[in-house]
Amino acid sequence: MSEEEDDTVRLENELRDVWLVKVPPRVARLWEKSKEDAGLGKLRIHHGEDDKPRITFHMATDGQDMSKIATATDFNLQFSDSKSNNMRIFSKGDGGVEMQGVVEYSFFMQPLQSQEYENIVQKRTKVANTKARETKEMDAHDAIRLQNKTRIVKMKDRDEESKRRKFADDSEQEAFLREKIFELFARKDEDGNRLSHWQLKDLKREIGIGDSMVRNLLKTLCVYHRDGEFARCYELRPEFKPK
Repeated sequence: MSEEEDDTVRLENELRDVWLVKVPPRVARLWEKSKEDAGLGKLRIHHGEDDKPRITFHMATDGQDMSKIATATDFNLQFSDSKSNNMRIFSKGDGGVEMQGVVEYSFFMQPLQSQEYENIVQKRTKVANTKARETKEMDAHDAIRLQNKTRIVKMKDRDEESKRRKFADDSEQEAFLREKIFELFARKDEDGNRLSHWQLKDLKREIGIGDSMVRNLLKTLCVYHRDGEFARCYELRPEFKPK
């Protein structure tokens, strides 16, 4: 390919509307290993009574045992920003650089709340909190010779593995907590009115977790009313409210 061809940007799709979706790390790693022409899954649009569609994505498994991979397969596509500010997407391949279109909507994928997904999260948490144990038969001479070296290698390996697990588990737990918070704010009372304001103690009770991750997510997703009619209550920010 000539230098002139390398600098050329193909614009056949410059006016095409595209959706930009942020996916969980585990899903991204699975897709990186899939074939280029493989189908990723099915997108479904559910039309509700309030005229705002709910969009779900159901990942193709290609016969894999997903319980061993410990990854959710059913997701909500949550609007992250209704205004894309004319963001454009480019790709680079053998044919050079190509504009894929203009971002119409941005989303992030949230695992659908289900018993299956809760089991996955619990399994990951259990694995992450289980200390690795190794046994090996050796005589006194071998034990003395290998003791220091083995200890250093094990500590390095465990530190690296712990960091990798913590990053993946934190990302999945955050996605789970996001979905739970959105679910709570979508609830309705007996009169059919949406429960749009929640106190922290009630959120903790419903979510079942009271750590700093919940507080940080609430700061990102919600507005906290310090006074007024809804004093000491959280309310979803306008960009996250169902429309």
